[in-house]
Amino acid sequence: MAHEQSIEDYFEQHARSGNPQFAIAFALMRLAQEQKNVADALTSLGQRESGKSVTSAIETIARSIEGTK
Repeated sequence: MAHEQSIEDYFEQHARSGNPQFAIAFALMRLAQEQKNVADALTSLGQRESGKSVTSAIETIARSIEGTK
């Protein structure tokens, strides 16, 4: 049975072997995933803060982001 490789693994392998096109593609895939993670975290924070005023919810989210630096 052949080993099935994920697209991410395939791109990473080629990027690490020095292929600049795959390096760029891999970096963009990682960036997209991290942007999705941030959006999901903000959505979660917003839902938890939904009972508060919009300003209060935004302040809570901003403090949370500031704390991750």
